[in-house]
Amino acid sequence: MTPAALTAMRADAAARAPLESCGLVVDGEYRPCENIAGSPRTSFRIEPAIVLEAHRLGSLDAIIHSHPHPYPAAPSRHDMVSQRAHDVPFGIVPVSETGEAGEPFFWGAGTPRPHLYERPYRWGVTDCYSLCRDYYYHERGIDLPDYPRAWRWWREDEHPDLFRRHFAAAGFRAGFVAIDTAEAAPGDGVLIALDGVVCHAGVIVEPGLLLHHPAGDRPYDPARRPRRDLLARWLPHVRLVVRHRA
Repeated sequence: MTPAALTAMRADAAARAPLESCGLVVDGEYRPCENIAGSPRTSFRIEPAIVLEAHRLGSLDAIIHSHPHPYPAAPSRHDMVSQRAHDVPFGIVPVSETGEAGEPFFWGAGTPRPHLYERPYRWGVTDCYSLCRDYYYHERGIDLPDYPRAWRWWREDEHPDLFRRHFAAAGFRAGFVAIDTAEAAPGDGVLIALDGVVCHAGVIVEPGLLLHHPAGDRPYDPARRPRRDLLARWLPHVRLVVRHRA
């Protein structure tokens, strides 16, 4: 993304706050678009014909929108669904309560995978499952699918058990095998129950050491970084350890 495009999308986000801005990056240039959503304070929608034309020409680099305060600097489940549907990078510009536009962040469709350790906590982009996906991609050459997910989905009244629901669909049934915790070795995935639900995950990176990315009280918390903890301290909460067959 060029500095000029980043500057333009930040200026557009600040100018339209408290409404959500939106636009396309086409051939490296940011092009503001009208937000035709019914509730532009809480969502965005770009005229489909404009997006389709950019897709048709093969020149659509990214779809951008803003998250004005109080909405977090992290994608919503709907944002994740939309990104998968368009199959291009999505970018969000956070806007503070005072109307200042922060640094845009991007995810999806070939965006660079961040370093395993030097990454801030951002729900849906660099959270615990994202860390596991990136570990398997970097270290094992395995590209696990991603799944749209709402912030703290396990606290909803009728929450979907995302880890268990997608376990087989992600190829775990064919590609992974469950093992005893006593046999856990580097490269094994660990599913952890918190609040009585399997909602956290990590990977064994050294004998007895678990790499995971703990969450806090906010969808975006730059102070929270991945940690290496003794697996033993998590054993009361471990519900499943899996090993890839490769």
